[in-house]
Amino acid sequence: MADVPASRGGLYTIKPITGKGRGFVAASKISKGIRILLEVPLLKTPDSTGDISSAETIVLRENVQGRRCTPVLGIVMTNMLPLGASNSGGLFLEASRINHSCQPNAQYAWNDDLGHLTVYALCDIDTNHEITISYISGVSLGYAERQRHLMEAFSFACICELCSLPLTARNDSNYRLDQIRSIEDAATDLDQVLEHPAKSLSQVYRIFELLEVQGICDISIVRACFSTFQIAAMVGDKARAKVFAERAYAARKVLAGDDNPTTIEFKHLAERPVDYHLYGKRMKCYDDSWEAPREMCGEDLENWLWNTDGWSRYSSS
Repeated sequence: MADVPASRGGLYTIKPITGKGRGFVAASKISKGIRILLEVPLLKTPDSTGDISSAETIVLRENVQGRRCTPVLGIVMTNMLPLGASNSGGLFLEASRINHSCQPNAQYAWNDDLGHLTVYALCDIDTNHEITISYISGVSLGYAERQRHLMEAFSFACICELCSLPLTARNDSNYRLDQIRSIEDAATDLDQVLEHPAKSLSQVYRIFELLEVQGICDISIVRACFSTFQIAAMVGDKARAKVFAERAYAARKVLAGDDNPTTIEFKHLAERPVDYHLYGKRMKCYDDSWEAPREMCGEDLENWLWNTDGWSRYSSS
């Protein structure tokens, strides 16, 4: 079967991929943060994958019902992508051709303001390289869990680069992913953040270290960035909250664009962190500074940003 011509922007072609059927292939080099696809759904369903940005809801539903979906249903569910925070899904002619990888180079997101699905490059993608998204994006699962979930929800065994690692490397990867999930659960517990904000911030710092080693550049980065902002905001630290919000905004912009509603919200928080509804909930910092110390950058900025010794000087709310 002949290749489908390149997209209107000349960014991709749809062609046969060994072991995967057909998929998206970069027709030219695609830079990180470039919008690859903007697509309106062929149809919408009132009850699909819900407000989770992956197949997690489907997986849970299948587990509860105690059955595995057929290959045909798996194909349908693969083609159906969630539409934001609503309990609806969309069927897409083009996006349905983008294959899964547990370590993808692109991210999909629903833009409710535009009424379109968007796909952005998470990193630079070279010409003739396959463009992939994750059907379980942002969920830190080990090899066995990923394989089980993908088989149960979509009826295929993943052979992506991450799933094809040698046994020793795979075990190391599984350990890091398990750590990420465990630390995320603790660092995003609002009760713990209120009680031990400095500890929570150090835990998120560890998440960033693990994400870097694991090579993860998807929505997990955005989530970690927002966690740091949330912690600094709850402490009432304007300067650090502003820097962390700027990073959350920049990370969200890469994977969803600057016209995405959540990206716009993050931009506002970067400009006015005090508008966050949990700002100052833990304590009140009496420093009115909105900026990091002037002329500070690189390692000096990072050392200042993650040093929370000063928080002990302020009173609890």
